[in-house]
Amino acid sequence: MDADVVFGPLADAELRGLLRTCDASTDMEARHAAGWLCAARAAASPGDGGTVHGCMAGTLLYPVWVAEPGAVPPVLAAGYAVNDPATHPDPADADGPHEWAAQVAAFKIVVEGRQHDPPPDAPEAERRLHELAVVLAALPLPPEVRLATALGLGSLAVLSTPEYDPWFPGRLRGVADLLTLTGASWPFGELAAAADPVRFVHGALKQIPAHSPERPRVLTGLARLLLDRYVDAHDAEDLHEAVGVARDVLAQLPPHETHLPHSLSVLGTALLLLRQVEGATPEECDEVVDVCRRAVAGHPRGPAAAGHDLGMALVLRAHHTGRTADLDEAVAVLTEALRAAGGTGEPASPPTADQPAETTALHNALRNALGNALRARSVATGSRTDLDAALAALTDRRTPPPGGTNPTETHPRRHPHRNLHRTPHPQPPLLAPAMALYSRYLLDPQANGADLEEAVRQLRYAEAHLTPGHPDRPAALDDLGLVLIACYQRSGKPEELNEAVSAHRESVALTRPGHGSLGLRLLNLGAALSLRHLLTEDGDDLRESRECRRQALDLPGMGPAHRAALLSSTGLSLITGFERAPAPVDRLDEAVGLLRDALALTPADDPKLPRRRHNLAVALMTRISQTMRIDEAREARELADAVIAALPPDSPDLPGALTVAAAARRTSLRALLSSTARDEVVALYRRAVEATPPGHPTRTQRLSNLGGALRDSGSRRRRRSGDLVEAAERFRQAALERQCAPVLRLDAARSWGEVRAELGDWDGALEGYVVAVDLLHSVAPRHLVRDDQEFLLSRTVGLGAAAAACAVRCGRPGLAVGLLEQARGVILSHAFDADSDLTRLRESAPDLADRFEELRQALDTATDGQGFLTEEPP
Repeated sequence: MDADVVFGPLADAELRGLLRTCDASTDMEARHAAGWLCAARAAASPGDGGTVHGCMAGTLLYPVWVAEPGAVPPVLAAGYAVNDPATHPDPADADGPHEWAAQVAAFKIVVEGRQHDPPPDAPEAERRLHELAVVLAALPLPPEVRLATALGLGSLAVLSTPEYDPWFPGRLRGVADLLTLTGASWPFGELAAAADPVRFVHGALKQIPAHSPERPRVLTGLARLLLDRYVDAHDAEDLHEAVGVARDVLAQLPPHETHLPHSLSVLGTALLLLRQVEGATPEECDEVVDVCRRAVAGHPRGPAAAGHDLGMALVLRAHHTGRTADLDEAVAVLTEALRAAGGTGEPASPPTADQPAETTALHNALRNALGNALRARSVATGSRTDLDAALAALTDRRTPPPGGTNPTETHPRRHPHRNLHRTPHPQPPLLAPAMALYSRYLLDPQANGADLEEAVRQLRYAEAHLTPGHPDRPAALDDLGLVLIACYQRSGKPEELNEAVSAHRESVALTRPGHGSLGLRLLNLGAALSLRHLLTEDGDDLRESRECRRQALDLPGMGPAHRAALLSSTGLSLITGFERAPAPVDRLDEAVGLLRDALALTPADDPKLPRRRHNLAVALMTRISQTMRIDEAREARELADAVIAALPPDSPDLPGALTVAAAARRTSLRALLSSTARDEVVALYRRAVEATPPGHPTRTQRLSNLGGALRDSGSRRRRRSGDLVEAAERFRQAALERQCAPVLRLDAARSWGEVRAELGDWDGALEGYVVAVDLLHSVAPRHLVRDDQEFLLSRTVGLGAAAAACAVRCGRPGLAVGLLEQARGVILSHAFDADSDLTRLRESAPDLADRFEELRQALDTATDGQGFLTEEPP
């Protein structure tokens, strides 16, 4: 036999063509031709390679012999004839690539010596694989023959599988693993690249002529392999290459080519992943939706996978454009896809032992996507029904079968299921359920506190298991920050707010420039910093918050929904700390303008409309406090009343709206002239307090509002003593709410002392003043720069003198001196405390003490030279 005839690229291509273009289970003619070619190769190559080809020939020709005994080489016929007739294959239903690959996996188990030790939780398919391994290990074959048989079967599995077939990477890896374990060589070339199927297919492409009809198919397979590698390694270059390859293939295919759906599905998946990772313009979102829609008909993975991709593309476009019609279609598409995948919306039945892991993964990915779409629509429309449906979809998830072996190739007979290509880049399964729980918590914080706790638990777990390079880590951190802010607002724990700032800051840092979510993540970071500024009065937080808003304003391509959110957030940031601005009224004018623009962009049916009306009312009331434009109080009151009318009784936004409505009425001339109007103000403030549970971070402010209204409920001569007594008690309660901002508590404690003094209760007044003076150090802590400390203390001028005078009135001159010195020496005491610590530090580490002193001097003498950031209205 001439080796030059039966070996070489042309002969290899002939063998691959025979195996790939037939159904090996029934096409005996193709098996006959391929088997004789392998037999000829075995005769021409007497070494180990020849043995492998001989085993391939024996496998291919066995059912041919059953159908026609004289059609095979005599030596093989003699071997077949001695076998038990009950074991002869059926020429109408013979073995094929699935069975060959399964036996390779079983041989690998034998080589590793694991045939008697299946995992205790292994599914039925994997247990059958171990049973097959036990049978193979018991065969009376020499080791070299057993190895050649395994390599022959693996070679047949690889050669019969096109490079664009989803089975290809696993079958190639199966042969490569066997070669690694045994140290053998493969007669079909170098397999060093098999660890990376992308490299292997690149090499195979070099052997395919440029005009071969097979080339576009192999290129499609290459694009799919690039997607698989991206899912494993998260290298965005793989996505770009996959998109480029898929576009090239589509450009080469005629409109009605049968392979067109394959290429469209790969391009749609690649574009979807790329836009999720790097962001998208509305036009790019349109392309993703169009490609995924065109891929539905004839999708190689069926209607369920096609629906998943199209639904995800529609949700992506809705995220970037705010179009609820896309969410409506996405919900419909994903619901139908879930039905096609076997999930009808009823509670899922437990998976069977041989249920494919890929089917389970697709089912869960569809529920995840449907839950996300329903939650997004509930946020956009305020629909509680959608939120309930989202939670139902996200909690009804199947558990994938344990074990790492592909169960569809673990039995020596063909399995009825076919491999479903990996669902691309599914969102980690904890993010969607956690955010749905968070949304439900926001609807009723009093009743749904457990939802918030579970949401933060799931998000912390997800964040801990997402590596820094994982594409979903920025989203997970952003979600975690939002939920932690809600936790802080519920508990008042500063550590939760600090953790939220850190999470948002890392999320922004990990978000690529140009990503569609960057603007929203900047806003979320700015909101967290503004909230922390309200707690600590740290000017650095305020400056960073404004810088976040400025960066977000500069981002191009925002839709009207995102633009409105940005304008509203920026307007609120301008109100925060406006009193530090060189021109406070100008700053407030700008804030009011931005909030008006945000409200104008908000549709009448948008669930955010009440909140934006509330924000504008807050801005107007703040501006009234600086300009005394009393006429604006009417607009603020009308806005607040509209918010109250639109909100349900259990809305967490209701106390804030009640507060603004009361403040607007309190500012009007009617409240100055009418006791009925004043009583209405008190009643509104009282409702706000009653709706704010103890421990809430805003409770001090709302108690102080009520106390102030009671204190000012009439002229000094007509003021009711009962109102003053209740006012003092409300101020006392406000001052003792330890979770609230120190500056608010100090103001409440001072008012507590003043009202008690007005009532003639000097001992009670002294108690309030002592609490106020004790809070001075917390209002201007050591970590703030000197300018911030001095600014905050400037608002407490006269406190020490009032407290000392009260102490003298109570006959306690020693306490009076102490209170006076304590109030006057806050900043100086920080220096003394630092010196005390420094003395101990110098005794143990002189060099470190010197460095500390240098840094302290730099900090203590630092002034704010950055100036205020200008945020121009759009």
